[in-house]
Amino acid sequence: MIGVMKLALFFASAIGKRDRKARKHKPEDLKLHKAQPELSVKRKIGACLFSATMLAASQILYKMVGKPHIRYFEYARGAIEDLEQKHQCKGIEESIVSQELEVFNPVPDLFLQFFSRDDFNKRRTVGVVSDWASFISFGIGVVMALVGMDFYLLQHFFFLESVLFIANSISENLTVYPPSNGLARCLKDLGHYDPKSGEETRHTIKGALDFTIKNYTPFNPFGTCTAMVWSGHTVTTMLGVWASLQGLMSALSRTRFAPLMPRWLKPGEFGTWWIQCIVILSGIVMATLVLFDYGHHSVDIFIGALLVLLTTQSRDLAYLATLVNPFLPPLAH
Repeated sequence: MIGVMKLALFFASAIGKRDRKARKHKPEDLKLHKAQPELSVKRKIGACLFSATMLAASQILYKMVGKPHIRYFEYARGAIEDLEQKHQCKGIEESIVSQELEVFNPVPDLFLQFFSRDDFNKRRTVGVVSDWASFISFGIGVVMALVGMDFYLLQHFFFLESVLFIANSISENLTVYPPSNGLARCLKDLGHYDPKSGEETRHTIKGALDFTIKNYTPFNPFGTCTAMVWSGHTVTTMLGVWASLQGLMSALSRTRFAPLMPRWLKPGEFGTWWIQCIVILSGIVMATLVLFDYGHHSVDIFIGALLVLLTTQSRDLAYLATLVNPFLPPLAH
């Protein structure tokens, strides 16, 4: 613990020194994603590797800290054991759990009520589509930042993704929400509960809970069916679209047609309202997919989308992102 504190103080001190040095520069030379200094090949490679390492570290931290499913399933198992004692039987049926333990049913939600929970196969197909859409959006964002040779954008993109992932792991563990699809459906989605199965560990909810608590250790960047606030699918998709469009502007600014580009298409200008419109549209599309799959509550999606819109517009966070990466000369705001 002391070693971690010393390491944190060391990084804080290094960032402070870079901050003081950056503020000595002239403001007109320090606009974010504009008038960026030329970087050597070593600095470019170092900046990319540092950004990737930072993102990987946030994923590992999310994996280590973000275990709300264990706490929720342990709580559910205790409640079902009490219910078994009350009825003096083992293997409580799903219908009895739903009737007497309403806390394990889906909570009232303004938009989820418009989507059916019955067609499991269709929902899982849409769930796979939403998973891949998030990863593809993220990948295109990375590619476009590299095509535009905008290493500050890449760092900014990975920095926001890392910060939001770490904050997400904290929020999920502070308050463990009931799954948006209910306890029984959550266990079925994991493949651990099947009332028609002859397996002892799968044909009752309590058996499925025991198996899940002992054996289930997921490595999923978007969490499990108990990881609710906030929606990682929405955050990653919207950030990926934002980075893709910013990278596109950077790439166009390096072509011979750059002098002919309108002001609203130039990186670093304030007329990038159209980017925010497309980002919001991508969030609406992802929200529809996630809600159809019962992957999140509406509020999870709303909070995730709001965070993306606010953090991508924050010059302070963009500036902090440049301070964190030692291979990039800081750009002040």
